[in-house]
Amino acid sequence: MRADGKSVKNSKETGQARGRPSDLLAEVTLLRQRSLDDEQRLGAAIAGSSDGILVIDRDGRITHANDAAERMLGTSARTLPGSSCTDAFWRITAVNGVSTAEQGPTMLLRIQHAEAILQDEIMLERRDGERVPLILEACPVMDENDLISGSVIQLRHPARRDSSDEAADFGPAIGSGPRAAQTQDGIREAVGSIANDFNNILTAIIGNISLARTEVNRSDEIYKTLTYVEKASMRAKDLAHRLLMLASPGAAMQEDLGIPVEAEAVRGSGRILVMDDEEMVHHVAARILTHLGYDVELAADGSEALAMYSMALAEGKPYCVVLMDLTVHEGMGGEQAIAELRRIDPNVRSIVSTGYSTDPIITDYKRHGFKGTVMKPYEITRLSQAIHRVVEDEP
Repeated sequence: MRADGKSVKNSKETGQARGRPSDLLAEVTLLRQRSLDDEQRLGAAIAGSSDGILVIDRDGRITHANDAAERMLGTSARTLPGSSCTDAFWRITAVNGVSTAEQGPTMLLRIQHAEAILQDEIMLERRDGERVPLILEACPVMDENDLISGSVIQLRHPARRDSSDEAADFGPAIGSGPRAAQTQDGIREAVGSIANDFNNILTAIIGNISLARTEVNRSDEIYKTLTYVEKASMRAKDLAHRLLMLASPGAAMQEDLGIPVEAEAVRGSGRILVMDDEEMVHHVAARILTHLGYDVELAADGSEALAMYSMALAEGKPYCVVLMDLTVHEGMGGEQAIAELRRIDPNVRSIVSTGYSTDPIITDYKRHGFKGTVMKPYEITRLSQAIHRVVEDEP
């Protein structure tokens, strides 16, 4: 099972499907996995290696490191054990040949969620300013309950891997050729999916926190606590957006000109239709909009939204705004839905909601028929301002 309790296939089978670990990586992983207290054998296995070896626990802290890893990472002697893996990988400027602004936290997240052998070619910018290309391989360590208890990371210089006997097992070097392109596409798709789910979770968290702040006095201690938690959650939002940037190479991050946390929410009235395929987003959006004074109805995808909108027009009870998610996993998404809605009602007032700030629909939403945008994760102030602008037909 994974650290989150989900089932994991046999590590040998999974590893063979994605590439064989080196003898050293396999040996260290097995030692760590068999006996967590056999420090002597574990230390001996990594001490004399010219490859860098790091052993990390489930929290991402380094428990073992050899001299080669310290030299590659540019750290002072014996400072790695006990430190965070994110501090060791201070700045990563490229992954598998794709430039990225991502730093240590993203790499650690990928390592911690790897259920099989993870293979990446990275460009590491060390704290001394030197850029070092490295081959990074990570293997999950399973405990007696078949849960991920940590990982073993092996670092090599690209020339060593290319000249080794294992090169044939791995195929073309990572970063070139059709296989590398497929690997990069798969990584980007996986990262994008994780970030999108993360954004939806944050939407529920931040939305409920912002709503709770409106229900307590500002002088209360709980108000200060909620404000602190909300600001901390906004930092998590930035991480989600960075993940989405990693999934969309070459795209420029759109500046978030959001409303400050302390700004006032704008109340209103009328019927609003919310289309989103995530129940948690439905719940928080309905709570926020009801609190603001609107009557709210919910649709799971574009097809359901079209049927509900048509019925509302026929009954003479039109919606003042339709809030639509751009990405729907199963069913009609926002892009197709707005095109169909405009055929039904050319004057439909619609707002597109998504966590993908790099999507071209967000950068040119008016050309696609939307009247406004609101980025996930949103809170009460941002959402109320976005709806108010559309209802009042403000630019």
